[in-house]
Amino acid sequence: MTKAVAALFALGTLVGCSTIQNETFTISGGESVSLPITSGGAAPTENDFVKMAVAGFLVNGSKGELSYTFGFFVKGSDALSSVAVEDVSDREAELLVDDHSPQLRNHYWTGNAAPRTLSDSNLHWILSDNTSIRIYRVTISTASGHTYKLYQASVYRGEAKPVLRRALTPHG
Repeated sequence: MTKAVAALFALGTLVGCSTIQNETFTISGGESVSLPITSGGAAPTENDFVKMAVAGFLVNGSKGELSYTFGFFVKGSDALSSVAVEDVSDREAELLVDDHSPQLRNHYWTGNAAPRTLSDSNLHWILSDNTSIRIYRVTISTASGHTYKLYQASVYRGEAKPVLRRALTPHG
């Protein structure tokens, strides 16, 4: 699988149209969150400070590695001091990105998690052929001392998982 094709896994997770319905999910720690879901996937979430643009992953098929990738647009002018992204879909939260020097390019932040392989126990959801909805918590701290927290869902279709598993199986 080429990197260009793999990028579709990330870009296809947030959709901007279709009828939006809020669904409630229980996340790590037992808290419930209500997030917008459409027939085409998860809708981007936003608050007064940011709007999510990407919550997904890229695949490096030649290495058999998956890297989570995230991105959001900042609406205001307050500088960022840190960004943390956690997967809160399971019983225990997993820290994916911990950026203490976040940089904006045209009001856009992006962050990537360390690459992982199919043997990573936190990728258990890829082994199922069922559609999986993963929930990410994004915590943003600003230079002025404000902290913003939002949750973003990503929908990973069951029919795409066999292709994904093949791409994550090293060749050679």
